[in-house]
Amino acid sequence: MTYGQDVSVDIVANRSFLQSIELLIEFVKKDLKTRYRNIVIGIAWTVIQPLLMAYIFTHIRNYISPSHTVFKMDYSHMYIILISWLFFASAFQRSINSIYSSRDLIFQIKFPIFLLPLSVVISSFIDVIINVAFYIFFFFLFKGSYLFNIPVYILVLFVGGIFIMALCLLFSILNCFISEIRYVIPYITNLSLFAFPILYNENFIQDEYKTIYMTIPVVWIIAKSNDILVGNLKDIFSEQTFIVFFISFLIFSAAYLVYWKVEKYITDYL
Repeated sequence: MTYGQDVSVDIVANRSFLQSIELLIEFVKKDLKTRYRNIVIGIAWTVIQPLLMAYIFTHIRNYISPSHTVFKMDYSHMYIILISWLFFASAFQRSINSIYSSRDLIFQIKFPIFLLPLSVVISSFIDVIINVAFYIFFFFLFKGSYLFNIPVYILVLFVGGIFIMALCLLFSILNCFISEIRYVIPYITNLSLFAFPILYNENFIQDEYKTIYMTIPVVWIIAKSNDILVGNLKDIFSEQTFIVFFISFLIFSAAYLVYWKVEKYITDYL
């Protein structure tokens, strides 16, 4: 291949990449417009849902926790924990049908199909940003908090978001081949409320299982959310964080490999 041909290939590759980015942005806009068709109600519900859940879950957790322990939960901290869980739950549950529901578009236009579940994850992350903004301007007025730790919290969500994206990609592909799976996902999502440290502290887990339990990326996000807001950053940039990042990246790589192998067969099952 000559130098001129190399330049042509690079131009085509760059153009294809830019087109994918533009298409991804359009998918995110479409998802946000669908959910925020009435922008006031849409944004209000994005905030009200975790607020109501935080109120209920704070009372439940404090009721079942011994009165003299440190396991009792502050309302504002429960709010942040539920924002983290809703990031996982919303992205996971809504992305499952993202490829199947866009089958007409897939038949009309050739584009990287993985952009569809990725757009749902990004729009769910935007929900997180809205809730974090509400936290900053509301809870901080009534109770001092470690406001400058918010960027660290966003970084934690980004690390865990790699794992969430992997799950969304895998299950959205699986849904194309086994359509019944879309009916199971809501139950899995609801059960995760009890599997993750929301109604209880992660220290309730026995020590022999805790190390493995804390390397589950979503569990790690939820556990670290409260640590960040109480000013405990000593374990954020630790060996455990790098392990979680490695696991997330490894699973994402495996998910993308599966996607690359089966992409050409997806349209046969839509």
